[in-house]
Amino acid sequence: MLYHREAERREQQVLLASLHGREITCVRRLGMLDVPGGAALNIFITGSEDTTACVLVLSEHSRAAVPLARLSDHISSVRALALASPTGPGDKGLSALLFSAGGRAQIECYRLDPASESAVACQVTHVASHRLDEHWERKKNRHKLVKMDPETRYMSLSVVPGTSTGQLPMPWKFLAAACSDASVRLFGLLEAARKLVLVAESVQHQRCVLKGEGAAVRHTRAGEESCGVNSLHIHETPEGQYLVASGSDDGSIHLCLLEVALGGGKATTGMCLRVLERVARPCAHAAHVTGIRPGSQASSLLLVGTWQAHPSPVLGAALGCA
Repeated sequence: MLYHREAERREQQVLLASLHGREITCVRRLGMLDVPGGAALNIFITGSEDTTACVLVLSEHSRAAVPLARLSDHISSVRALALASPTGPGDKGLSALLFSAGGRAQIECYRLDPASESAVACQVTHVASHRLDEHWERKKNRHKLVKMDPETRYMSLSVVPGTSTGQLPMPWKFLAAACSDASVRLFGLLEAARKLVLVAESVQHQRCVLKGEGAAVRHTRAGEESCGVNSLHIHETPEGQYLVASGSDDGSIHLCLLEVALGGGKATTGMCLRVLERVARPCAHAAHVTGIRPGSQASSLLLVGTWQAHPSPVLGAALGCA
């Protein structure tokens, strides 16, 4: 664009009004809004270094961007935005859930409801928020753990698709965040209760994670479908390991050999279970397995030789006796 104007006074001339006071770091398109008797309007959300997010409309006719709402709940830069469909039964149109994140490990969630009856407007409702420092203060026995960095920045947000299904007791939305402290965190939103909670976190990198994409993958091996567990038994071996046997609705039986691993040399912290071996019989019975109990290894050694696929005599003997 080319502007020509005679300067009347020695003052700064604003050629084009800015949407933010500082750099725009991210932008997301919500969709198109049809206005009766007018040109179509595109709705965008922008995030900026000035700690705000802005909901705006862009007219295809005039090419002018007009802010509808400004969100100012962040205490630091807004670096990432993500959109998700609401979980309510009657939601339709351009209604959406907006997640914004950035500096100081802060995530905010809003519900956007654009309207176009008489005038273009957008109703913004704050749903939930989360900060790692506040999450840390609510932790029990936090003096035994390594404190998180309060200056952690969320570099990228991604809504994990395909998780709001009947498999969960209540409708949840899951959000993956790439973080500057080399970790990836998974958050869960329960919109009805207005709660945003930290579900899991994993550190698999040595440097800042710049980008992450959410994906829901459900993988089942042959004979390992989400049927009910009717029977369960745990047996401690002389070596200090644990043999876990279970029977299912589909007639299958499963055995796992577990080992308790301790980290940091302390018995109270860093405790985890490690799966050493796993054996399954998908069609062990023609009906439900309502009871299971692994036999002792000594009484089942004769059956180990017939179980060539099992490297462990403990699992082979237990499964043969079962």
